[in-house]
Amino acid sequence: MLLFEAIVIDDSDVVFNPFWRQGMFVWPFCARLGLLLGANGAIDSSSFRLDAGILSHLILAGLMLFAGTWHWAFWDLDVFILNKTLAIDLLRVFGIHLVLASSVCFFFGYGHLTGSIGPGFWTTDSFGLIGQVRGIKPSFALTALSVYSFGSLAAHHLAIGCLGCIAGLWHVASRPGPSLANLFSVSNIESALASALPPVLGAASIVSATTWYGASSCANELFGPNRFAWDSSVFFQELLSRLDYQSSPEQLLLYDSIGSNPAKGGLFRSGPIFKSDGIVQNWLGHLDFFDPNGNILVVRRMPAFFETFPVILVDQVGEVRADIAFRRADALFSIESRGIFANLEGGILGRQVLQTASLVKSLARKAQLGQVFTFTPVAGFSLDRVFRTSVRGWFTLAHSLFTFGFLVGHIWHGGRAFFRDIWLGVLSLTSKTVEYGLNEKLC
Repeated sequence: MLLFEAIVIDDSDVVFNPFWRQGMFVWPFCARLGLLLGANGAIDSSSFRLDAGILSHLILAGLMLFAGTWHWAFWDLDVFILNKTLAIDLLRVFGIHLVLASSVCFFFGYGHLTGSIGPGFWTTDSFGLIGQVRGIKPSFALTALSVYSFGSLAAHHLAIGCLGCIAGLWHVASRPGPSLANLFSVSNIESALASALPPVLGAASIVSATTWYGASSCANELFGPNRFAWDSSVFFQELLSRLDYQSSPEQLLLYDSIGSNPAKGGLFRSGPIFKSDGIVQNWLGHLDFFDPNGNILVVRRMPAFFETFPVILVDQVGEVRADIAFRRADALFSIESRGIFANLEGGILGRQVLQTASLVKSLARKAQLGQVFTFTPVAGFSLDRVFRTSVRGWFTLAHSLFTFGFLVGHIWHGGRAFFRDIWLGVLSLTSKTVEYGLNEKLC
């Protein structure tokens, strides 16, 4: 998938045509780990680190395939045998694999976060404007869960790596009593499978929630803004606090558009975000509306839940001053009768005052969707003006489905392990140790 995205991606304009508007799924995660940094520190799709990342994962996949095949053929090694009998010591196998996996987990997190192994980790500010890959100095802050902390960036790989190594070594060195062994069916490999599913379930749930709701590790530059930034008008309020609209960061302008809202686009609308309108070309300017009395009016923005929404202009206390009615008979607050005019500031149009009712209504409709842009058609795409979701929506959907599958699998295999005597129809299995697997087949 990464190779495919490396072929089709266009990194010529990282401001108005970023990765997340192009429908890139794996690309933002590689950028977060610094795999796309060129020689000058800028994002570069031809970076050597990207090739090294692809090659290392292919090698790792090959080693795992080889290890799985080897263990399938040589399962009866002494290290896996319990009391010199042909029965696999599942607790020892579990402990060994937990130590190995936790060690990789710890050094992966430490290397990428501190920059000691690799370039570092992508960090940014609250509005996603100054993001870049940096090495982070750890501050080992003790919390309720003893999570290593890098400021606001929680280092889950370090915490889980340490915890997993301790738990793995404990499982290798210690044995449970007969009561615990029978309670958790430790002699059944299906019980081991059921026990291995909850950690994956928990990890998938965490990454789904942090990606959708937003976290310090999910930067806006890489994943786009989250849904609640639009609902709370975070970027709009920030733009209003800047007196000079002309010098406002272009990224901030793009974030303050409903097309950047991941909740606005349906998951079953295929294609990248720019298939809706195209690639942003220019920002027209900041819009303010006024009535003849000098009251500043703001267009009520379209909520994420709606596909259509009435155009309503409200004053600073939220009172409706004008609207665009659905029917002429209801036009009591029409823009024409109320004498509403628009003021443009910044952008390519500069400072202008527009009083023509048709232009004011056109701008009011556009203002429902956030900042007003002009777009350039994309070669090879037929634009349909239909909203689409960003990588946040796709990632959250996929990992939520994974979570549900792991949950069902955990309950299913755990139930089969606990109630093996019921579904086998045998209330008591022989106490004689036999070759592993024969007791399951009732031979």
